[in-house]
Amino acid sequence: MKETIRHILKEETSLQKRVKNMLYDLGYIKTIKAVAGYNNIVKILGDDFFTKERKIELIGDIAYQFGTRGELYLYEYDLDIMINKDTYADGSFDASYITYLEDNGNFYYKSYNFDKDGWLGRNEYLGEGYMPLSDLSENTIDDILVVLTDKFL
Repeated sequence: MKETIRHILKEETSLQKRVKNMLYDLGYIKTIKAVAGYNNIVKILGDDFFTKERKIELIGDIAYQFGTRGELYLYEYDLDIMINKDTYADGSFDASYITYLEDNGNFYYKSYNFDKDGWLGRNEYLGEGYMPLSDLSENTIDDILVVLTDKFL
């Protein structure tokens, strides 16, 4: 009896099956648009479906679809995505922002120093870097997806 109940609870609904088939046939972007948004697809498929790797794939698809040559430059869309912030005792802080995302799952960022009022500091430019999205926490990946799905999907 318990085995039957467990089997029933794990069984997918027909809607979940259809949406998964759409994902494999049409890809993330067309499927998300067809179900009226990222939040809806998460509701249908469940939080467990969108693993960190799938979220990175979706970010890559958005970069490919809406970027140039597989690179999505955020400044072209007035998007700011902060990926790191270190605050100091005097209220000043260092922050890193994504400059562009690539369809291969990597991104380029620049870091700046700000005074306590949020203005660029005297030595404002701290550096830049290039790294894979997989090095970021899943919470940061989620923050990136919120910005991108709000703008593009």
